[in-house]
Amino acid sequence: MTRTLRRLLAPLAALALVAAACGGDQDPTLAPPADATTTTLVEAPHEIERGLPEAADDTALAIREWAELGDLDGLARLAVDDEGRFTGSFGESFSTPEELVAFWRTQDDEGEDVAGTIVALIDLPDWYETTGTDEAGNEIAIYVTPRFMHEPTDENRALLEQALGPERVEASIVDGQWLGWRLGIAEDGNWQFFVAGD
Repeated sequence: MTRTLRRLLAPLAALALVAAACGGDQDPTLAPPADATTTTLVEAPHEIERGLPEAADDTALAIREWAELGDLDGLARLAVDDEGRFTGSFGESFSTPEELVAFWRTQDDEGEDVAGTIVALIDLPDWYETTGTDEAGNEIAIYVTPRFMHEPTDENRALLEQALGPERVEASIVDGQWLGWRLGIAEDGNWQFFVAGD
């Protein structure tokens, strides 16, 4: 089974387990009335134009599903596997999911909301392309969200404020540079980093 396929199937398996645990019968008091209409206020993740190659977009969707579940263990297994290390902090990479989860839980304890931030960043459109190197030292394309490194345009800032809140955005811009969280996925679908700072 390929790495990308494992990423896509794992959240679905988790959802199936949750559904089985909850039982098949829906509580009629939780169902909408028959004549109710609903409005979708946010685009479904698969409808957002991220501008990513297929393998990277598949990984973005898998990351989002685990993050929406709030499952840091599932996210860490996506990030760190037998094919490489994951950058979760500047100057520090993680070689086991357990190390990464412990770090993220520390971040959560400090009020960061790791899973919620990941969902917000994944849902931003129009990622940007940069270059990096793989484990063998070969140059690879990496796709990063949010799309800027320097102070955002008014349009980008409005999207960020909607996703993360005005206070967090304001606090993350220092001397004209975005020092908030950013997430990068390589063109082959390998989740490279989720970091904040300079």
